[in-house]
Formats: sequence, C-alpha cells, structure tokens
Amino acid sequence: MTHSLADIERLTKEYAGPAEQIADLVAAMETEINTIKRAYIKKFQPLVGKAATAKASLITAVKESPTLFEKPRTYSFHGIKVGFQKQKGSIIILDQGKTIELIRKKLPEQEEPLIKEEYSLIKAALAKLSASDLKKIGVEVTADTDEVLIKSDRDKIEKFVDGLLNEKVAEELGEQP
Repeated sequence: MTHSLADIERLTKEYAGPAEQIADLVAAMETEINTIKRAYIKKFQPLVGKAATAKASLITAVKESPTLFEKPRTYSFHGIKVGFQKQKGSIIILDQGKTIELIRKKLPEQEEPLIKEEYSLIKAALAKLSASDLKKIGVEVTADTDEVLIKSDRDKIEKFVDGLLNEKVAEELGEQP
C-alpha cells in the first residue's frame, strides 16, 4: 500500500509527540541524576582524601617490611589483602623496525616465529577499480539500497529512545528485535 506524503507527515507527527515526551523525561532524569551525583561527590571527597593518605601509608609500610611477607606472601586484614604479588614482566620494544632487522641479522633461524608479516586490502583504493577488475580479483560489489530513516534531531536522546522503542516496534511489526 502506497501512502501519500500527507500520511507520512501525519504518522511522523504521531511518532514525534511521544518521542519528544520521552526526550523530555530523559533530560529531567539526567538533571536529577546530576544533582544526586553532586550531592554525593561532596560526601565522597573527604573520604577519598582519607583513603588515599591511608593507602599511601600502607604501601610504604609493606614496602619497608618485606620480611613479614616471605611466607605467606599476603595477609587479609579487615577485608583488605596486603602483601606482595609477582607481576608479569613485560617486553619493551623501543624501535620495532630495528628489532626486526636485528632478528633477521642475528637470529635468522628464528625469524618465522618472531616476526609476523601482515597484508591487508585497502578498501578505498579497491573502490576506485572498475567492476570488471574487481570481478577479476574476486571482489564483489553490493548494490546500494535504501533503508528507512527515522532519526531525531536530538542525537543524545535518539539512542535512548531507540533502545526503548526498538523492541516494542519489532513486537508490533511481528519481528524479532
């Protein structure tokens, strides 16, 4: 069934009303959330300062007393685990090109497991080829298609509205979300 532009405009108006109300509710909710965050941040600040000072003192005390943590290496006090833990070492490569060159020169028998060569296609360059050239190299081109666009002018709200509406719309259309 084909619809007139007037039908589309009317249906858009029917959608825009509830979508705008949802956007207004989201804005009000965000305002309340930010108010609550500000109130709690004031309560957190002194505690965070105390916790940071106490943690720094604890770290210093543990570092200065390594013999207390030989066996066992950790203890739990008041729900907090303290002590020492082995950290994995890491490899730092200062100049990848130079390291590859040195492996090829000094460890040529180990080049294959140590060096990975990667090749990848450049889609922007492929897009400049003719359809016949693309076919020769096994690249398919999909046809452009039109897709329905329903997008709010308010991008931030759109994601929230879409999340709320997609499942319900799919249900009404008899589709899987």
